[in-house]
Amino acid sequence: MLRLFDNRPVRFLKRQAKHLAVVVPGVLAAILGTMALGRPGLWGDEFATWGTAKLPLKQSLALYSHVDAVLSPYYLAMKGWIALAGDSDAALRLPSLIALAAAAVLVGALGHQMFGPWAGGIAGVLFAGLPIVSRYAQEARPYAFATLFATLATFCFLRIVPDGRRRWYVAYVVALVLTGLSHLLALTILVAHGAGVVVRRRRHLARGWVAAGATTALVLSPLMAAAFLQRGQVAWVGAVRLPPEFYVACLGGSVLGGVLVCVLASHSRVLDHPDGLMLTVWALGPPLIFLALSPVADFLLPRYLLFVLPAWALLAGRGLARPRAGRAVAVVVALALLAVPQHLTIRTGGGHEGQDSRAMALTITRGSEPGDGVVYGVQDGRWTCCPWLARDAVTHYVPADRRPRDLLLRVPLRSDGELEPSELQDVAAALTGTGRLWVVRLQYRADPLAGLGDGLERALRTGYRQAGIWYPQGFTVALLVGPPYRAV
Repeated sequence: MLRLFDNRPVRFLKRQAKHLAVVVPGVLAAILGTMALGRPGLWGDEFATWGTAKLPLKQSLALYSHVDAVLSPYYLAMKGWIALAGDSDAALRLPSLIALAAAAVLVGALGHQMFGPWAGGIAGVLFAGLPIVSRYAQEARPYAFATLFATLATFCFLRIVPDGRRRWYVAYVVALVLTGLSHLLALTILVAHGAGVVVRRRRHLARGWVAAGATTALVLSPLMAAAFLQRGQVAWVGAVRLPPEFYVACLGGSVLGGVLVCVLASHSRVLDHPDGLMLTVWALGPPLIFLALSPVADFLLPRYLLFVLPAWALLAGRGLARPRAGRAVAVVVALALLAVPQHLTIRTGGGHEGQDSRAMALTITRGSEPGDGVVYGVQDGRWTCCPWLARDAVTHYVPADRRPRDLLLRVPLRSDGELEPSELQDVAAALTGTGRLWVVRLQYRADPLAGLGDGLERALRTGYRQAGIWYPQGFTVALLVGPPYRAV
């Protein structure tokens, strides 16, 4: 009787294994994503989302005709979301959190469908626990949606395999279109599905794959054309040469954790399974494609490759499901411990790209006085893709009644179809009558005035003295004081 009672929890878990394989990863991803959701300050790309989504529709369309057309579907969706939920940091990031929690559910469902509930649950938990997943669950950018829809497209593709029902073809096409609308580069998932077609050798599957790809390309052709014409926007990426170990670390929160994930994936013997080649191509194909394209256009950024993480998690889940349960639990716990430092880091004020924009703005808020002015190093972010960062941060975080006057601004950000602001050329006239002045620069600068431009730097050095300097992570903030400036 006691033995029967003791086995009840085990039998219950076995009966509920299918449900646990999808529910637990989703809950874990949601919990981790919610922790300190609004604590990290917005970084440059998130400010691009905030600033663009808040534009009037007419100005938005004018902007997309010049820049960021490839992200316009996401920006337009966020415009509607902000109208409903507001533009607080947590509200801006909540859609990404929901998307990656749903992706974790799908990873568990895919693993269950391919390898059984035990492997599916492990894969989903691994995916949900990756620090890079939590990072992009807390980021107001479209990469979480690209990951969700690429995983959904794979789920729909596998549902076509048994009998090719029309509703799954339709769902597959819709998922592919949504993947492309989220991020065009994620459509390289089609290569992985092509590998699945090769292995399956089913005529209806091959026809459906070709038709789905062609339909998706047709629907997205205007967006693809606009992206090609604006391809110069990613020219800066080629200057970012990340070492291979950085990508490995992204898999597990540390280099050691990433190596462990790779080892688990390589020992999964997944190629013995009909879907093994598809998973392998999903994990390795897009990075290799982007590497091959690097002489023409460099796309090797971790955020562009977020959508391959479900494949790595599924491969590692398959590898962990093979040994005894105790060993699998031990490995998952080890990976979790290795990931803790990165989980803590991404939840700090500067956890997103090392830019603590809220702390920078708080420095100004605490020290500002009526009549203060502010100038920015407009050239500072030009080669780091974020020339708007400092202005947006002050506008977003500093209350209007504490915000210094933007002395040099002539045409605001994102006006007349242009992303960058236009500044006044007559520096002396702009500074006239201002006795206290804030200087905001990106990155650490021992001399906050160096490189501001000859005219501005000369005027500030001759008309003011430095009264204070602060170094919030990723910024330099200086306060200059003097008699009200007079043009010489």
